[in-house]
Amino acid sequence: MSLIYINPYNFAAANYAIGDTGPGGGKVFYVSGNTYYEFAPSQGSRTWATGDNRSIAVTGADGTAIGTGYQNSLDIVAQSGNVSASCAAVLARNYNGGGFSDWFLPSRYEMEEMVSTRSTTGFSNGGSLTWTSSETAATRAFILWDNYVILDGPSFSGKGFNARVNPVRTGTV
Repeated sequence: MSLIYINPYNFAAANYAIGDTGPGGGKVFYVSGNTYYEFAPSQGSRTWATGDNRSIAVTGADGTAIGTGYQNSLDIVAQSGNVSASCAAVLARNYNGGGFSDWFLPSRYEMEEMVSTRSTTGFSNGGSLTWTSSETAATRAFILWDNYVILDGPSFSGKGFNARVNPVRTGTV
């Protein structure tokens, strides 16, 4: 008789499809190979940056591709003076849904995936604007509309504008 050891910490058997609930409790909106992304419900509205940081560029927070939102968010949070009470990226990084501490503000194309899969995931911003972590210039950042087909796509706003914050996290299976 041989014994088979089963590692109780091996979660690799889990696979996710768009619309599934991820391990952080969010909705899976992107799957590529063994990588998935999930978004959390809105955590409220914040400005993109705090105080004087609304007119200062964030070095490194200009990634727009899928996979750049996490680093963008780290760069925004690292900018001295940004605080959770008024900064979208800090609020997203402080979120710990499902006990995970790796949540972030999505990049432009991560957000576009959230919008494009909304019929399956239920993503909605109730007619409001939702922030991404992608900065286009010192005083502008990407925000995206959803719910209104004619207005879908990127929009830009000053960093002092209040928009919704939907934290995102990624993982592998």
